Amino acid sequence: MLVHSSVLTWRKGRVSTAFSAVNDAGRSWLPRGRSQVWFQWLDGIPLHGRVAFPLPGVPLKIQWVRPKDYPECPQSLGEHLRKRRIEQCLIQKELAKRLGVNAWTYILWEQDRSVPTVRYYPAIFCFLGCDPFPGPATLPEQIVAQRRRLGLTLKEAARAIGVDEGTFHRWETGEWKPRMSQEAVRIFLARWAPVQT
Repeated sequence: MLVHSSVLTWRKGRVSTAFSAVNDAGRSWLPRGRSQVWFQWLDGIPLHGRVAFPLPGVPLKIQWVRPKDYPECPQSLGEHLRKRRIEQCLIQKELAKRLGVNAWTYILWEQDRSVPTVRYYPAIFCFLGCDPFPGPATLPEQIVAQRRRLGLTLKEAARAIGVDEGTFHRWETGEWKPRMSQEAVRIFLARWAPVQT
């Protein structure tokens, strides 16, 4: 059984009424090539075979909820940046200036086509309000996460602990364990990241 529903069609700035055929399942068939909005049938409500038309001269209000431009549960750093930026009503250029990079660099980060240099992570984490990376479980992961939070290069982190760069790198990869420098590593992991303004 087919029934008809009223459809509003926009063409060249004018609104006109058209028809669409709707079956019992609530599916509709409409002519292509036009922007159209039609009344959706709710599942479980039987169709009664009547036709509803907007009355001439009576204003008709149509609401459209714009879909979100970002995933509800972001997985990557770029998705986290995009979600937070849109929630804060910022454009990419404004956020890039706030983070201290040029707009094209920021766009590459947001699209996950590039990874930020470690010195930008403190400002990024401050903007996001959290560290979006998975929580560290092992000692090497804790060392990597802390260096990222502090925004230190490998050389700067090694100098802060008092070891050479190669040793620090081997700690991060898990190739070596800090034996003689356990206290220095504990102090390094306890350091707080500087507050970004």
